[in-house]
Amino acid sequence: MTVKSSELAQVKTNQRSRLRRQTSGNFFKAVSAVVWKDLQAELRTLELFSAMLVFSLLIIIIFNFALELDLKIRQSVTSGVLWATFAFAGTLGLNRSMAMKRPRLFGWFTACAR
Repeated sequence: MTVKSSELAQVKTNQRSRLRRQTSGNFFKAVSAVVWKDLQAELRTLELFSAMLVFSLLIIIIFNFALELDLKIRQSVTSGVLWATFAFAGTLGLNRSMAMKRPRLFGWFTACAR
């Protein structure tokens, strides 16, 4: 019983597509599990959310006093100020969340290096 090369190629293609579907499903399951775990931890403490909220309010107040503009110019600048505030608050949140995970990541890196 001989196997034609076209049949062998079809079998390999089917195996690759099945493997690709399995790994992509596993990837999204892993990502969703990590996101769910982080959301649960944040909802328990609200530490990051409160820090980002206070920081955002301070930045908006500072920009409000720093840019004493007339009403028409203020309306055109508002969207840029809000985006800058969101970017700074997001950076603060990312930095604080990575700082909480740093001891665990450092331990993992040292274990891999040995």
